[in-house]
Amino acid sequence: MPTEDFRLLKSFLEERPVAVRAAEPLKDGTLFQMNITGDDAPYYVIREAKRSVLKEGELPRSPDIIFTISPAAIKRLHDFDSNNIGAYGVEFFRIMVSEDPALSLEAKLNIGFFKLTRLGVFKILAKGGPEVMGFLASRGLGSLKAIGRAIKKLTGKD
Repeated sequence: MPTEDFRLLKSFLEERPVAVRAAEPLKDGTLFQMNITGDDAPYYVIREAKRSVLKEGELPRSPDIIFTISPAAIKRLHDFDSNNIGAYGVEFFRIMVSEDPALSLEAKLNIGFFKLTRLGVFKILAKGGPEVMGFLASRGLGSLKAIGRAIKKLTGKD
């Protein structure tokens, strides 16, 4: 049975206009495993008919990206009050680099740079505009080369 955390995440991903707009570049079939800290149920997000859908159950195939997110991070994203994709993008990355153990969001890539490009992931970053790019640059990710190195770390190939 889905938890309150699942319901909040589903509401955010499927209904929040800013999240829906941000995910528009993703290709149908893109698959993200979603692990919610403290919840052992299997969840995943899949792009179907140009929409992101959060589902409970076994994944249909190996995911492109595995996200592990804490309930506090779900609530923070859900409650963040902005219609600006860039502001949301920065908030997403702030959570990723947070040192608060209760506020965590981790990503592990199962695919490389070129597949990320084909799936539309970098177009989402572009939709975040100068706010997201500025935040990434402030963290040493201001060039494709630096992003490539970070991707290698996230795939465990570094």
